[in-house]
Amino acid sequence: MANIVEIKGDLFMCPSHFTLAHTISVDLKMSRGIARTFKEKYGQVSFLRTQILSVGNCASLIDDNGRRVFYLATKNRFFHKPSLQSVHAALLSLKNHMLLLNLSFLAMPRVGSGLDKLHWPTVKRIISDVFSDTPHITIHIFYL
Repeated sequence: MANIVEIKGDLFMCPSHFTLAHTISVDLKMSRGIARTFKEKYGQVSFLRTQILSVGNCASLIDDNGRRVFYLATKNRFFHKPSLQSVHAALLSLKNHMLLLNLSFLAMPRVGSGLDKLHWPTVKRIISDVFSDTPHITIHIFYL
């Protein structure tokens, strides 16, 4: 079982040693919801574009304070909706990156369940399944 804690609060106020992650479309529009906030806060869209190749991949950047931020591609176009399979694939990519980089703390919103309209308990179960073999990774899920 993955170490998941749900917290009512602002994702961007989590401790600085937490890696951040959220979902995006391959076209990197990030024009609505929390994706827009990430785009405004971290920018570097051109740099991210060099990393995102297809649905199921993830890209990352390091902000001015040294925090790594992951962008999980779960759909091709901003107006599409992700599938549970694409969320699963992107989370696997995230997990592999975190293991490779020896990262232990992850914070993210309730991915897929806002504008993307996926059923949160189902997505949470996918997160738990993907990270079930990584007990050293702590995941904080923020919601408002």
